[in-house]
Amino acid sequence: MFFVATFLLVCIFTPFAHAQSAQTERWVCLESEHCWKDPNSCSVSDGHRARLTAKSGFEPLTGTPTYIVECVSTATSQICTTGSEAQDMVVYKQSNIATLQTDLQYVFEGLFESNGSTPASNPTEWGGAYEWKDSTPEGHDRRWYAMNYWDPTTAPIGAAGGQQQGTFDFETAEKDCAKIAWDPYGRVFDAGTLEPVRGSKVTLQIKKGGTFVDMTALDLPGGNIQNPQTVKEDGAFSFVVPDGEYRLLSNPVPLVDANIIDPNYAKAYSDIYLVQNEELIEQQGEIVHRDIAVATLNTNNPVKMMEYFYRSTPQGLIIIDGQVSHPLTKLNAKMNFVSTGLPSSVLKFQSDAFGRFNIEIDQNSFKKDPKNMEIFSELELVKVDLRQPITKKNGIVKSVSAAQRDNSIVKFEPIPQYLEGVAYDAGGKVIPNAAVGVYLQFSNKAYSQKTADNNGFFKFSSEYLPSFPYEIRYTTADGKVINTKPSVFLAQNQKYIAEQQINPFVGKDAKNNIAPTLSPKKNTPSITKETSDTIDTTGAGAGAKVTQKDTKITELTNKIFIQAIFLILALVILIGVSVWLVIHFKKTHGPPSTM
Repeated sequence: MFFVATFLLVCIFTPFAHAQSAQTERWVCLESEHCWKDPNSCSVSDGHRARLTAKSGFEPLTGTPTYIVECVSTATSQICTTGSEAQDMVVYKQSNIATLQTDLQYVFEGLFESNGSTPASNPTEWGGAYEWKDSTPEGHDRRWYAMNYWDPTTAPIGAAGGQQQGTFDFETAEKDCAKIAWDPYGRVFDAGTLEPVRGSKVTLQIKKGGTFVDMTALDLPGGNIQNPQTVKEDGAFSFVVPDGEYRLLSNPVPLVDANIIDPNYAKAYSDIYLVQNEELIEQQGEIVHRDIAVATLNTNNPVKMMEYFYRSTPQGLIIIDGQVSHPLTKLNAKMNFVSTGLPSSVLKFQSDAFGRFNIEIDQNSFKKDPKNMEIFSELELVKVDLRQPITKKNGIVKSVSAAQRDNSIVKFEPIPQYLEGVAYDAGGKVIPNAAVGVYLQFSNKAYSQKTADNNGFFKFSSEYLPSFPYEIRYTTADGKVINTKPSVFLAQNQKYIAEQQINPFVGKDAKNNIAPTLSPKKNTPSITKETSDTIDTTGAGAGAKVTQKDTKITELTNKIFIQAIFLILALVILIGVSVWLVIHFKKTHGPPSTM
């Protein structure tokens, strides 16, 4: 009976010990080496192939299937694929590879074992090194990750790759995750305005038998080439080819005389390709770069976001890196107040000569008071005129004024690294017992999922949140799904978040460990304050303080009350069993009666 009572105690309290247990995804960044730029690192030298390895201390989990995932930057942030439609349906419940094929003309050519030729399964039992091959007509930055499904509360400690494998580590969401692109590239640009020329057609010819002919798939190992290429807003073209003799054809045709080009071209362009049908490109062991200047077309197009990656770190850092269409574009990173949408501050950055940029924003300095929570909201792209000023006859200098001044805006949602609050619908009404799911921007399968309590209260510690953009989906008791942006969640819960001194942008694990703070950063762009008006808000957020604080107290009280009842019941059983044993012992082992 004693053992029966003990068993009951274990059964009673085990569910409480694992009440927060839930499966989620664990991503670690893989090291990638370009097989063309460093052919000695790969089994096969190939312009569209990368060798993938794990960084020491950040290996995938052992004893569980590992998915190898490639993320490709696009004009609307990244999209990730396993390289297989069937596996995409398992991991994302949608075919991301089909989207990449349609939007980017993406071609997946294989995942291989470390020998470079044996096809590898995906998912796989991590083997230490793999080679991935794919292609797109344009460059497009790429990153690779290893992904495991795991339960942070029950994962074994001390698995291969270090103790970190069995515990949550804030550093698994690395700030520096290497990316590569299938370079090289050149650009077609207007010799007069120095802007990229959209819609130009570029053809690559190869020398065969003493004559030049258009290169085809038969001339390229692997057979992947798009020729000719029609360039987009950035004017870029890319041909990754083996050693040989080549030349380029362009429509519009390249200039004959470099003196016609505006003298400021060197700010952004180099290796100018001149004299169509005459200049020879000899490629021997190193990829050759060429920019093509065409006769003045008075090109004047607005700047456009070509591609970017967007992620956050548990230390509160936002990282955006990508490429815009125009060289030396100014980028204004704008913050606003989450409830009102009014602007709060601006950070100023600039792209390089190729339109590439890397932006880092520290969210630890954002305002988090009950009425004015600050979030990052958008990037403003401002085109820069590269041309020389025009000098009048009287000696007065006048700036060129023909360039279009229309700026482009790219909107962003925050990526909180810790969620705690109440589930509300669009009208500010609490959703009790909601199933709360976190979904990556490119996935229809929950990254992680939990259930809110009777008062709609829930929380996700950092183990259960991705570093990529995501949305929150509430499912009501009657099956209705309510999609909620992170900015809406923050607006609805900002009073509670401020009162509880929660920093939603900094990681906090299930044991209440907070991610280490950032070291002071040099050369941080100065913040330009545009407005600091304090505007009150009403609605769901306004009364959140009392409701959510009561929710936490109620939740804790309910758990203690239930546990107390079971504890009392267990003690009664133990006492009853003990009394019965004493009485039984006396009856069977007491002194004999005298009569």
